Amino acid sequence: MTAWLLTFLIHSTLWCGGAWLGLRLFPRTRARLRETIWHTALAASLITPTVHSLTSWDSAVWLVPVPTFIAGEERHSEGEPGHRDGVASVFSPSAEEAHGAEIALPAGWADSAGTLWIVFAGGLLAFYLLRLGKLRQRLGDREPVTDPQASRALAALSRRASLAPVPRLTESDSLGSAIALGAGTQREICVPVRALHELDEEELRALLGHEVAHHLRRDPIRLATLNVLQAVFFFQPLLRLAVRELRFAAEELCDDWAASQVEDRFAMASCLAEVAGWVVGRDRRTPVPCIGRRRSQLERRVRRLMAGQGSPRASSSPWRRMSAVGLLILAPSFAPAVAPAPEAPHEDQQAVEGARSEEREQPREHRSPRLEHDSDYNQHDNRLMTRHTAFRTATLALLAMVAGCRSSSTEPGESGVRWNADQTATDTRRGVDLVISYDASSRRFNGTVTNTTGATVTDVRVEIHLSNGTELGPTPRVDLAAGAKQSVTLDAAGQNFNWYSVHVELGSSSG
Repeated sequence: MTAWLLTFLIHSTLWCGGAWLGLRLFPRTRARLRETIWHTALAASLITPTVHSLTSWDSAVWLVPVPTFIAGEERHSEGEPGHRDGVASVFSPSAEEAHGAEIALPAGWADSAGTLWIVFAGGLLAFYLLRLGKLRQRLGDREPVTDPQASRALAALSRRASLAPVPRLTESDSLGSAIALGAGTQREICVPVRALHELDEEELRALLGHEVAHHLRRDPIRLATLNVLQAVFFFQPLLRLAVRELRFAAEELCDDWAASQVEDRFAMASCLAEVAGWVVGRDRRTPVPCIGRRRSQLERRVRRLMAGQGSPRASSSPWRRMSAVGLLILAPSFAPAVAPAPEAPHEDQQAVEGARSEEREQPREHRSPRLEHDSDYNQHDNRLMTRHTAFRTATLALLAMVAGCRSSSTEPGESGVRWNADQTATDTRRGVDLVISYDASSRRFNGTVTNTTGATVTDVRVEIHLSNGTELGPTPRVDLAAGAKQSVTLDAAGQNFNWYSVHVELGSSSG
């Protein structure tokens, strides 16, 4: 167990640190992609040490040398000391070497370390359960909401999200922020009492839509899992960062979904601005999904919505999933193996070569252990060359896969946002704004493209992708002068679809 925990610490630092660095280099990464990156990093942090614990470290591409008493104690094979499968291990020192380099550690230190980890992890899990119990006690005075307007809004939002049954709606005076509780048939949304009196109809709908989105995404279960991981692996501080970033990405995605369910897209922003004044200190430590935890984060989310950076309904890109699965498959090959540090032979090379020629004539059982050790060390060098070749091959395959995903999933101007048939879609490409909607009576898409820049934009055209796989367009190419507006019409006769996505294309290179 100690070796696995050490491997987990190294691998999780590699994966979570890489995720953090990549997102720091690209700070404008969309919330859904940020969420995928962090989920992939966490999954790899658990998968790679488990795979390495079940396989020999000889199969790893690169090694992290550690003292033998850490890496070798749990993976020491049966048979003669220093041998595995009839071959001398280059990383297992001989008796004399081990005696000379012995590290003074109490017997059973690994068991003590494992026990200490279990005690700390159990204590933190108990603390998490205590927080849940305090929240339940805090909400003991909550009552069912009797406001018919709020109940109708929640029922309508639940139908849009295909949530059945409709979550229970309650109110509490001890809350400063709405929260989502439970899962399955026990779903519940608890809102502050003041929300029913101080928010207008659209803001209340946005508030409820945000919590419905949490249930739609199963965030109560996700957050509980993340909290358990954070408690169990308390010695990895990057897990706290990952949980914080995942919570923030989830809040942004729920903001986007809620904003798409109201007629005024700024209602979600005004709702958040109002809630920012209600947040109290206890809300910051809420162990369940809630609309507001910190005022600074709420202000950032308000600015994001006001700037129109949200995606009302991001599509579930198969390329993103395939890339994540591909990375997880290749992750064990890229992750370092924790192994005892190798020791190079100390004999003079000429003496070794001369002794080898003599030893080759003798049966294996009569050969010198030192020369046997040297021979296996050279075999280890050959294995290293083979692993480096495999590493380069895997790297090239990964780069080719990522390049293919980027070329297939980032078509210029394609936002990847899904719109319901009764929603008005918007898209912006380098200052050209598209607004378009579906007219069910004429079975046509009607809208406009507007050049908001100060220069002429050439070869402007529009495409629409339907849920049934049909692509409408592109429309004829037009040149838009500065401030010009052009009507757009695309015929959808005979098409049955549930949602659609739109994008603007510019220039001759994207046609």
